[in-house]
Amino acid sequence: MELCPGILYRRISTLVSIALYKSRIFVNPNIVTLAVFAIGMLASVLIFMGYEAYGALLAVLSSILDGVDGELARLYRAQTRFGALLDTTLDRVVDVMLLTAMFHQLLVVNASFQQTLLYTVVFALAISGSMYVSYVSNALEDRECLAKLRSSFPWATRDARIFVATIATLLKAYTWAFIYIAIATWLFTIRALLHSLGKGGLAGAKFFVRPKPPSITPRPARAYTVLLEEIVTYAIPLIILLYLVNIALDKTSYYAKVELSSIYALVWQAIATVEIALIVYLAYNVLKRLAELFIVLKDSVIERIWVTPSVYAKLVKRALLLIAIILSAYPLNYAMSLGNVEEELRDLGNYMVTAVALIVLFFLIIDVAKAFEHLIQKYIAKRHVKL
Repeated sequence: MELCPGILYRRISTLVSIALYKSRIFVNPNIVTLAVFAIGMLASVLIFMGYEAYGALLAVLSSILDGVDGELARLYRAQTRFGALLDTTLDRVVDVMLLTAMFHQLLVVNASFQQTLLYTVVFALAISGSMYVSYVSNALEDRECLAKLRSSFPWATRDARIFVATIATLLKAYTWAFIYIAIATWLFTIRALLHSLGKGGLAGAKFFVRPKPPSITPRPARAYTVLLEEIVTYAIPLIILLYLVNIALDKTSYYAKVELSSIYALVWQAIATVEIALIVYLAYNVLKRLAELFIVLKDSVIERIWVTPSVYAKLVKRALLLIAIILSAYPLNYAMSLGNVEEELRDLGNYMVTAVALIVLFFLIIDVAKAFEHLIQKYIAKRHVKL
């Protein structure tokens, strides 16, 4: 049986949907999705500003009404792929914002460097786990297994996460909320992966497979163009935000250094929090679609440049890891800025991130050189023959 708050929330949302349907009041499901998103964002802002009780109540309201859009779409037979994608996307944004607002309040109360590092790790696990629960739920084909995972303890559904976050916000026990969400979501993900390995629950997911010969059938061009368009769509605002967040972080550091308490300090902290949350969301989508693009290009690249699948997989993993490390510097800087960490320690943290990124880049260059060594030798041999 599913978590009690989830059952209660869905019963309330069902009553609202049926009441609207019986009254012949048609409300576009996408409008409801946007309204629920606005309520969730307002809840995040209130929690960020220190009005935890009001923010927690609005978060609960947002979770309750979250089912209305889908129920109205089914009742009026107005289900669309765009509506489902819009609902999933905005839900993830609200999840990120709520957890980020809680993280901000946690750092305001506990600002020592050691605690900041621990809280940042737990927060990162919680926020990434929340993302993967949604991704795995959509990818898992065995719906019976998915139902069992959603109803098993520790509960990792969105209703359960928001319920835990609400209670933690009211009690100011943010650390325990992050720990629970991190454990619940990653157990959910691991269980789904284990089931997939045993039963094939994820489309095409197998761990030990024999490499297949490259397919000579060309893939549709649309697969490449669609993924490239999506990558560009997420990458452009990500680049803009990376520039803007540097300004916000500098302003936040300035106010922390001069210890000037004013409305401007709060404004810049709010701006930086929103930008960091959006960076996490956009970076996740860019990395996800890059991984999909590399998978689509795998057969063509292997056939054209004549590398083994294992070498290609190593290059892809190194490249994605390098991008992830570079992007992680921004949440780290923000966390240290809010925690009033000394500038020397911040410089040390940035140095460590840069050093790790350069090491990964070094090994990536070596792997690329090894992968293309046969092509380089072939080119040199041709040049030598011509001379």
